[in-house]
Amino acid sequence: MRIAIMQPYVMPYLGYFQMVAAVDEFILLDDVNFIKKGWINRNRVLLNGEPHSFTIPIQGMSQNKWIKDSMVAEGNDWRVKMLAMLKHAYSDAPHYPEVMPFLERLFGRTGGSIADMAEECIRFVVERLQLPTRILRSSELGLGAGLRAQERIVAIAKGRGATTYINSIGGWDLYEPGPFERENIELRFIRMGDAPYEHWPRQVFVPYLSMIDVLMFCAPERIKGMMSLHTLEPKTSPITHQA
Repeated sequence: MRIAIMQPYVMPYLGYFQMVAAVDEFILLDDVNFIKKGWINRNRVLLNGEPHSFTIPIQGMSQNKWIKDSMVAEGNDWRVKMLAMLKHAYSDAPHYPEVMPFLERLFGRTGGSIADMAEECIRFVVERLQLPTRILRSSELGLGAGLRAQERIVAIAKGRGATTYINSIGGWDLYEPGPFERENIELRFIRMGDAPYEHWPRQVFVPYLSMIDVLMFCAPERIKGMMSLHTLEPKTSPITHQA
């Protein structure tokens, strides 16, 4: 049984969803501290042919709050601007009619935490691609309470009956195989491969954009094919770190 455990991000990049697709259970680590200037509430889309960053404002943003307790800011100004930007960026994209109604509901809804919004995004993609992965939240599992960092990850993986734990390659320096091996769990790191697709005719491909961009330009069958464009690296293999 393969699992992955990651902080919930709002419409993260393709590599995040490759990890979702590679496991039986994907656990959203929502009961850890919010990270300012991270990717939980930020990402990039393609606007006028260039990468453009967007940020979902957080009410009383603090790194002393858990992600699940970090509430999305009230008010309509940022929501109106966000939706206008997305409409300007993608109204002529081939899958805009299928994807934009979801984004309108997502960014138009008031109340809830950034974890709630991220979970809704991830479930939308899982359903659109018809992935069999189960999505869970760590705060609802009651596993590893009082433990921190790698110890908690091992406890959650063991509690869920995992035989393989898969982590993003960006966490290479955070985990050691020994604690996993003692629980008979394999440790693997997922490395995203090249997965180019066409944005617009004659547009130079821009990688690592939000999944919004992929969904706007690619049919579900095409995106499902991209899910396998990765490698799984054991910690013992020589590797060059990739952010």
